[in-house]
Amino acid sequence: MATQRDKRANLSKTYHRAVRVVAGVDNALVVSSMVLGATGIGVLGTIIAAPVAIAMEGAALGLGLLSIVGGQTNN
Repeated sequence: MATQRDKRANLSKTYHRAVRVVAGVDNALVVSSMVLGATGIGVLGTIIAAPVAIAMEGAALGLGLLSIVGGQTNN
């Protein structure tokens, strides 16, 4: 009985560590997406760099989707 309790405690500790890592990656993705989105809007203001802005907005969209997946994984 004590070995099962120890095994469950160790598994719970490992699980919570993994959840914290996923939450940290999710937060980094959200911040990156916000920065890329805001920067893309600023770059889009200059008509010369429109292809760069499109690429930045695409990257922001991709990071946003990864963030959604990370959030669902965390639940």
